[in-house]
Amino acid sequence: MFTPKAFKINDQEQILSFIATHPLASVIAYTADGLEASHIPMYWEDDGSALGCLYGHLTRTNALNHSDHLKSPWLIIFQNAGHYISPNWYPSKAATHKAVPTWNYQAVHVSGKVDILTDADTLIEILTQQTADFAASQQHLGRLTMPQSLILQQCVVLSLAYALRLLTFKPSLN
Repeated sequence: MFTPKAFKINDQEQILSFIATHPLASVIAYTADGLEASHIPMYWEDDGSALGCLYGHLTRTNALNHSDHLKSPWLIIFQNAGHYISPNWYPSKAATHKAVPTWNYQAVHVSGKVDILTDADTLIEILTQQTADFAASQQHLGRLTMPQSLILQQCVVLSLAYALRLLTFKPSLN
């Protein structure tokens, strides 16, 4: 992702805070049929490694759920909604008429290798954590009540290890 120097942020706390605030990721992988993308809610966890891990889950029927897609790194994009910047917002436009429209947004790009975790206990732990995290703001706290056999039948869990040197945080583009 192109990021002007003035907008580049490398602070891991800021990056992880952004991911926690915007957990729905666009997950992109190169497959034998070309690029494939899915939108997957994810969360970061400190696993004791230098950078921690991102976790998410997808159904067994998802096109990304094939071991032949694990050879290349995947791209995971977290972003906010952003907003349009009119050229009329620039005072110089009235004088020079040289302002152009743009889009102001924030995004984090993460790239890394993917491990598919199929251990039943790990799967239940990750799905339980996601449910607790994402339902925390709801009036009635969510909890995972689906029978474990049904969960295991329908889902696999992704453990995405990522390298900090590949993280890019883009707070704006104006």
